[in-house]
Amino acid sequence: MTEQDILKKIFRLLPGTDGGEIAVPPGDDCAAIRQADGLLLLAVDQLIGGCHYTETGDQAPTPWQIGRKLLARNLSDIAAMGGIPRFCLVASSIRDEHNERWLETFMRGISELGQEFGVDVIGGDLGRTQGEDIHSLTIVGRMSEEYICRRSGATAGDRIFVTGCLGDAVSTGHHLNFSPRCKEGQWLAESKGVTAMIDISDGLSIDLERICRSSTVDAWLDAGALPLRNEDTTLKSALQEGEDYELLFAVSPSCAQTIRSEWPFADVPVTEIGVFRQTASPEAPTVHFCGEQEDTSDEYIRGWDHFRNN
Repeated sequence: MTEQDILKKIFRLLPGTDGGEIAVPPGDDCAAIRQADGLLLLAVDQLIGGCHYTETGDQAPTPWQIGRKLLARNLSDIAAMGGIPRFCLVASSIRDEHNERWLETFMRGISELGQEFGVDVIGGDLGRTQGEDIHSLTIVGRMSEEYICRRSGATAGDRIFVTGCLGDAVSTGHHLNFSPRCKEGQWLAESKGVTAMIDISDGLSIDLERICRSSTVDAWLDAGALPLRNEDTTLKSALQEGEDYELLFAVSPSCAQTIRSEWPFADVPVTEIGVFRQTASPEAPTVHFCGEQEDTSDEYIRGWDHFRNN
């Protein structure tokens, strides 16, 4: 059983788009609701102690870092749609050993990052848990429907690009201090050359496969072109580890050079890493590798999945 298997069954029970208020139904980085002045973006994500971070030992993050990451990963979802984040609500259930100071520091991590990105905390809920800490954040954003980027727009011939660097996100601490690519996402959306986009949370390979399934195309990756975080980063880590929170996106062939030449973020690299092609299996589009990795696709098409033994 995988997360994808479960979601397929759940989505059958939920509303789709009907040309009315729902512009983006479940299945993308954010849902979107039509309003008179544009789209209202909504997303929710959570952090679970012992799952998304270590609660004890030298690798345990501070409550400030936990709060910051909780908001940052939601900001990354807004970035993947090309939107502007505005508000959030926080629900947190914490263990008995966490005192008032711990909770204040946790909330300061959220509020300080919120100030940086123009996001106000407007409500939430608090509770105690007998097990691991569970933190959930709902984020609200806005954007014009004209510019929205979804997972479903890639077509054969579109080039595959990624921002930043990949791999070793946990061992280097990147997963706690990454900068959400909101400005980059807005620029890409407004360029009108981007046909599909997603943020990399569960791993490049599995998140790229999500674009493939939504767009009904296969992806062909040039593994040698992947921007690795450091010289010791392995291909497997870059493809599977996740927690990179970079933007992975499709660009129409006529716009690829423009994206490269006009990219305005000097401190954030943007790299072309492959191409989308017509799939021979519309029911199960997937990711392939060019060159030496061509026969090892199955080994690398995997990432984080809560419902599969990783």
